[in-house]
Formats: sequence, structure tokens, C-alpha cells
Amino acid sequence: MNAADPPGTNASRFVEAGLTLIPGAGLLAPWVQPIAEKIALEVARSRSECLRLVVQETNMSREDIEANLDQNPQLLTLTNRVLWAAGHSGQDRVLRILAGFLADAIRQPSLADEVTALMGSLESLSEHHIRVLELCSTPAPDAAANEPNPLARYWNEKQILEHAGFRSELVAVALRGLAGAGLLDDRKNDTWDSVLTPMFQVTEMGNAVLDALRKVTPAD
Repeated sequence: MNAADPPGTNASRFVEAGLTLIPGAGLLAPWVQPIAEKIALEVARSRSECLRLVVQETNMSREDIEANLDQNPQLLTLTNRVLWAAGHSGQDRVLRILAGFLADAIRQPSLADEVTALMGSLESLSEHHIRVLELCSTPAPDAAANEPNPLARYWNEKQILEHAGFRSELVAVALRGLAGAGLLDDRKNDTWDSVLTPMFQVTEMGNAVLDALRKVTPAD
């Protein structure tokens, strides 16, 4: 930003760039150009929808948000990262989660460090991850309300495969991704047989992700 630029110019230009940036700039073969344009439009749509949800959730005007970003360089960096993730995801429920966490940080800049730390987990989310996470947040199908062993209320991989509704390979990838991101905790259950069976429990961070999804309403 130049010394002559008025306050807010940096954030304003940044938000505008978040809506219009086209990845992979450069000379393209004529047959590639229409495909690149479609990709660029979808990236812009995702970033625009993420920003719309942020404005909705903060209950702040876009101008106030830009002023807040201009005064907090860390928030500007975080917003850049969120918009990058939004543009490369395009999945509506992932956009809602990203927007929910960014809105929290914009409302309370003191949360910027916490949200930045979470971004490593959020950037890798897909619809399959979310569906498995939601499934594991409910009691396992055969769990009794008065079951003394708390692990019996958690889901095992076989139960998840039966109820997730997608291929076993995708379930395995989702479980590994969620556990690696700290959103699921796999506990070993040796109560019923000699083979230790992993039982999956949603972590505190996983519940925070689901809370963000619930509180950010879908697009009209």
C-alpha cells in the first residue's frame, strides 16, 4: 500500500481480489480457455459466497469488515487463507464452516490465533469428512442408553461403513483424515473380543466444527 493510499485501501483491494483472482494466470491454448474460465467462475462464486456468509454471520457491513481487516494484519492474512480454501473447495457446507470460523475471528480479533491454528484441519475438509463427523457425533445404532461401557456408545468402522452411504475406500480416507486433523479420536475397545476394535469419538475441536456448520445458515 502506498503512503498516499487512504485507510482501508489494502483491505478493500484484498477483498476485491478474493472475488476475482484467477489461479493459473498466463497464456492458455484456445481449447483450454473455456475450461479455465469455468473454473475461475466457480472459484469466484465460492469466494463470494464465503464472504456473503461472513457478512451475514458478523452482522457487520462490508465496509466495517474491511476497516477491521485493515487495522488487523493477522485477520487480513487469515481471511486470505480462508478465501483460498473456499475457492478450492466449492462445497457449500465446507464454505459455511470456513465462514463461521472467520466470522468469529472478525467479531473477536483475539480469536485470530485460534482460528489460524484450526485452518490446517479445516482446509482439508470435504463433504465426506463432514458426513462421517456428523455420524460419529450421534449415538451408535445399537448402543443402549444405560450401557455402562462408554465406548459402546461410539461408532466402529463397520457401523460407519453401513450407515455412511458411500464406498469403503472413501470412509477409510475420511476416518484417517478426521483423526489426523484432530476432529475424531479413535479409542480401542477390548471389552468384547481379543482384537482391539477402534471406536471413534468426536473431539472438542470436531464439535466446534459441527457447531460452526449448524449456526451458519445455508444460502437462500
